[in-house]
Amino acid sequence: MVNYLSAEFYKLRFHKGLYVGTGLLLLLETVVFLPGFMIRNQDYIDRDILLAFLVVAMTVGIIIAPIFATMTFDDQNGNGTLKNEIVYGIPRHRAYIGKMLAGAIAGTIISLLAMGWFLLLTFLVGGPSEGTNQEFLGIFIRATGIQWLVWMSVYAFFFFLLVLIRSAAAALSLGYAVTVLGTPVALTIASGTDVSFFWQLVSDLFFTSPLRFTVGLDLSDRRLLVSFLGDNPLLYALVICIFWWAVSVLLGLIVLRRREIK
Repeated sequence: MVNYLSAEFYKLRFHKGLYVGTGLLLLLETVVFLPGFMIRNQDYIDRDILLAFLVVAMTVGIIIAPIFATMTFDDQNGNGTLKNEIVYGIPRHRAYIGKMLAGAIAGTIISLLAMGWFLLLTFLVGGPSEGTNQEFLGIFIRATGIQWLVWMSVYAFFFFLLVLIRSAAAALSLGYAVTVLGTPVALTIASGTDVSFFWQLVSDLFFTSPLRFTVGLDLSDRRLLVSFLGDNPLLYALVICIFWWAVSVLLGLIVLRRREIK
């Protein structure tokens, strides 16, 4: 598996979109701080405000995650290149899991790079908060972990669709439609006591549901998974991530093993 991952990383190195996209992301982050660099006076922006903005901005990860799934799988259904690996003797489960892991690791590295750049700019431009806000720091770390786990869940879902549907464009369209339409419903549908058990469960298991802990929604009347896990948002996000990875890998391997590779 290590050799297969190395080969996948080697192929990713030749994706120009990876470098262009990363450069644009860093550029957009820099633009946010340009006023602070241009106006040097005592009116600094509080660093806590900038960190709070970062937590909200990280939600864009649910849109970026499918890009890494697309680059890693590289439309092998349409191009017919997966056949070369199968003929060469690479087991199908290794091909599926190896590609899935490669994209997830690459995306995590790029995310850390983007986050590190934002934090550096925050330190250079932002002003110190009034006093030491250890509570806010803990909230920021927890929210960052939740955002990353949601990113991983979305990534697993899209990767499965790219394997399942032979057309990459159709897979992405379906995935984005489910995400855009399902997210607002999942964030709010189970907040009332008159919602059935089934829809509460569906809402709690949706891959973007943990985002409700980073957008300030009132969760005082929530039941099912949240209360079952002891009202621990990070643990809840971890359970949802493991669920989607397990389901995506299981169903993906079933599809790949039964499919005739041409």
